Amino acid sequence: MVPLLRERAKSVNRNVSVAVVLAKTEDEAWFLGALESIVGHGQVLPPLDPEAVRGAKERLAELTGQS
Repeated sequence: MVPLLRERAKSVNRNVSVAVVLAKTEDEAWFLGALESIVGHGQVLPPLDPEAVRGAKERLAELTGQS
C-alpha cells in the first residue's frame, strides 16, 4: 500500500519530495509517543515502545486523566 500511495503522490509533481508513513497497528500510538508534547514535559512519560501498546486509545485516556 505504501509504495502505491507514494507513487500516486509523486506523480502529481515529481519535483516535490514525498514520504508516506502509516501506523503500524493503531493511530493512537503516535499520540502516546508524543505524550510529553501533548501533556507537558516531565508531567507524563510516554511508553518506551508506543507502537507495541495494545489498546493505545484507552492507555492514552488513562495517562491524560480522561478515563
